[in-house]
Amino acid sequence: MDDESARRRSVFSIHFSTLTDMTNVKHNNRGMSLIEVLVVMMILVIGIFAVATVFPQGFRFIEHSRNVTFADRLCQAEVERWKAYAANVPDGIEAMNAVDGSVWDNYNPDDMSNATSIPAGDSPWLWSNVNRVRQVKGEVTLIPTATLLPYGTGGNYAFSLYNLKMAPIVFSPNGQGNHPAPQGTEWPDQYVLVYGDPQPSKDVTGLSGDDLAAALDNLDRQTYGVDYTSGRLYFEPIQWSRKFKVEYSYWEGNILKNNTEIITVPGGQSDTVKIQLAHQPLDDFSERVSRKFDYVAPGSFDRFNPYQFTLLNNYSANSFAPTIAFNPVGQNRTVRTNLGSRPLKAHIDYEVQDWHVIHEDRTVPSPGSVDPTGYVIRLTLPGIKVAGRRENDINALGSASGTAVNLVVYKGLTPALPGVSVVGLDMTDNTLMMDSSAGGLIVDYATGIVRVPAAVTKYTAFGGELKNQDIRGHDVRFFYQATGDWAVQVSKAWSNYQRRDVGVQNLANLQYNNFDVEIVQPGAGISQIGYSNDTSDVCAVLIFPRSNAGHAIAASLIWNDVNNTPHEITGHQDKLPEFALVGTGFPYMAIRLAPPDRFQPNNTAAESWKNPYFTFVQGASLKVRTIWREDPRRWESRDMETFLNRK
Repeated sequence: MDDESARRRSVFSIHFSTLTDMTNVKHNNRGMSLIEVLVVMMILVIGIFAVATVFPQGFRFIEHSRNVTFADRLCQAEVERWKAYAANVPDGIEAMNAVDGSVWDNYNPDDMSNATSIPAGDSPWLWSNVNRVRQVKGEVTLIPTATLLPYGTGGNYAFSLYNLKMAPIVFSPNGQGNHPAPQGTEWPDQYVLVYGDPQPSKDVTGLSGDDLAAALDNLDRQTYGVDYTSGRLYFEPIQWSRKFKVEYSYWEGNILKNNTEIITVPGGQSDTVKIQLAHQPLDDFSERVSRKFDYVAPGSFDRFNPYQFTLLNNYSANSFAPTIAFNPVGQNRTVRTNLGSRPLKAHIDYEVQDWHVIHEDRTVPSPGSVDPTGYVIRLTLPGIKVAGRRENDINALGSASGTAVNLVVYKGLTPALPGVSVVGLDMTDNTLMMDSSAGGLIVDYATGIVRVPAAVTKYTAFGGELKNQDIRGHDVRFFYQATGDWAVQVSKAWSNYQRRDVGVQNLANLQYNNFDVEIVQPGAGISQIGYSNDTSDVCAVLIFPRSNAGHAIAASLIWNDVNNTPHEITGHQDKLPEFALVGTGFPYMAIRLAPPDRFQPNNTAAESWKNPYFTFVQGASLKVRTIWREDPRRWESRDMETFLNRK
């Protein structure tokens, strides 16, 4: 029994010890688990905070990528639009001097800062950033086929309609405001100036008496005489008066300047009509004299005068006036120009209202049956600005470094249309649709989706209202502004540069449409522009105004060798250096001609222009720039450039 008792006590002792150990183990495991939980929680908190700090940067990256996609899409659409309208490409799109309205030749095309000098009473926004370059020169069109539109009580009236490609434009129906105007202008010349191709001329400089009379006897109604020394123009007398746009360069001391005048040649004169220009002497062969189109009221066209136009889109105010109506008698009319006989063309000067007004062309869907909910059109940009809501005050926003941000009430698309956020121009009949009118456009401003009602209300060019219109399949141009101050700017190198031998010491005299040529031997250079000829050939160096930096130029020329044999170079094309690379110099392009022993040197300074002789030097590029703000203190931009000449 004693042995059995001892055995039981031993087993009990073992079980008790095991139970005690298990209890201790459970106790120890519970303690370690809490510590682990605390450690894990701490790690999670640190990780969450680390990830949270990454999210804003990630969101900004996603937003930036989305905006770049939008910007590329807007650039590509505008480039393709101009390729489709290559026949209408303007002579140039230039920066305007805010003080006197002249073209700004020393402008930096990449300057996105705020304006330091603006006309009194104007908004700084209209002279800053991309809005510096908004002076359109010579957008061109043939006189289009006539369209019948209802006018007055007399039924339909014939108009030849042309829509300006970069409307809305700067416009004041009363001719008020600070917009500079050339001498002799009349309303609405200072806002929409329309003129024909340059006319042929006859140089009568230095002639007098019988010699002058004999030269002027050979004039006809489409040819003028010019005396460069006295600054006089001569015209053949005809029965009715005519008006001309005259552009010319003149010397003021040793400074070359440009001027534009509108002159009137009275009719019914018996002798040659003499017109004295405001400045003299003129720079030789710098003038362009073009017949001006006269503005007449709608319904007042003269069936014998092709040089007439009127303005349509006379809605709430004329400043939203993208449509010009020409007198249809000009269609298929042939006139004499300085390049020979050509179909009558209209060149149009105007000023873009604001590049921040985005325009996009869309076609209204054309389903087989009427959709009572309307037809959906998606614009490129979401976040359309809504008239009456508060937006960033664009006038208070600084340049890239930024300033404090204020909020103001957004008044609408343009000053002419207060309270209107989105406008649709029906290209079929030149009527307007708006988002602010009953039966008008239905807009989801956050997403940029426009719904055109199945029975939409439209407004005619003459103040009428058309209700319950079905416009399935119509082409519509939409106008809007977007949050982020998006803008799509177009700039273009000049269509046809004129040679001016101002000399390397006076390159500041070059105007926006001029170039100088210097002949540089191998191993020599031009310090004023930082050029060195490191080739083995003689080079012709073409020098341009600083505002032309970054543009592509095409040149064709003929040069003579030592045997006086002509050699032709056709369509040499090059891109001028960017403004930042030019520094204090001027952009240039160099064309290799021949080894020194083959090139015929200039005999006299007076005939230096003859070798080489340039048949044309023209801008070959059109550039589209899209800009936007991703925050109030930082601009972003995307550029797209294409080689495009007027067809």
